[in-house]
Parts: sequence; C-alpha cells; structure tokens
Amino acid sequence: MVELVISSDREVPDDIKKEVVRKILFTWGQLIVIEIQRVIKEIPLWKTGDFWKGIHSWVDDNNVLHIEDTVFYGKYLEYGTSGHMVRPKPGKSLGWRSDGKYSPPGKKDKDRFSKGHFVSGIKAYAPFRRVLYNDSIMESLFVKAVQSNVPSSV
Repeated sequence: MVELVISSDREVPDDIKKEVVRKILFTWGQLIVIEIQRVIKEIPLWKTGDFWKGIHSWVDDNNVLHIEDTVFYGKYLEYGTSGHMVRPKPGKSLGWRSDGKYSPPGKKDKDRFSKGHFVSGIKAYAPFRRVLYNDSIMESLFVKAVQSNVPSSV
C-alpha cells in the first residue's frame, strides 16, 4: 500500500488534495501500463498484440488504482501453465502440417493427426510482476507521476 502525504506551507482544502491524489494515481497507472506494454513487446511470442493493447488502468471513487488486462489468456502469460493433454472435441480431429508447407492435391504424406497428445505447457513470462515487483521501476514511475501533477501552489 502506498500512502501519499501532501504537505504545504499554506492550508490546502481537502477536495484539492483528493483531486491531486487522484490525478497522481491516474498518471501513475498510465505510466505503469506503458511500462508493462514495453515488457510484453519484448516477450518472444508472435501474437501478443491483443494482450498489450488490452491492458489499462483506472482509479475508482476511493482513489484505488486498478491495473488489468482484457484478454482471457493474460493469466496464462503471467503465470504459465503446466503440461497437459490436448484432445479434440467430439467429431473433430487435431491435425497439422509437419513440414509447415502445403502439399499438392492428392499428396497427404506430410499431414499429421492425433486423438490427443501431451503438450509441455506455456512458459510464465510474468509481464505484470516484472514491473510491479521491481521497486526501482515503480519508484521512478511514481516520481514522474508526482512531478507532472503536483501544482506549484501546493
């Protein structure tokens, strides 16, 4: 939990303090999202665009900062998965090209099919934890947020 104390030589009304804190939290959230998106772009996966575009932050009425993603597979990229069996749905089959190329019509020797097979799982890349658990990154982002939002009169 982060506690922000605003002190001044002059008396500052509580509503102004609350609004300043809200602006700082909002800016801090935006800076954290940008940093998480930078980390996600470094992940060696071919399809993370929807993931990093779906990350956003917001501040609720109690001045609590929320950072979340909007894709269902975000938790798998964050925490990974264990090895498991993959099976087709009834009436379907698992099939793929072993050479990654298309064969001429009538030539199917490169096709592979399976009634189910074991996959090793997804590696945990932890883009949120790489940013949120790094104190130096979070501190520098917070300082930027404060500097850009605290009026000189406070």
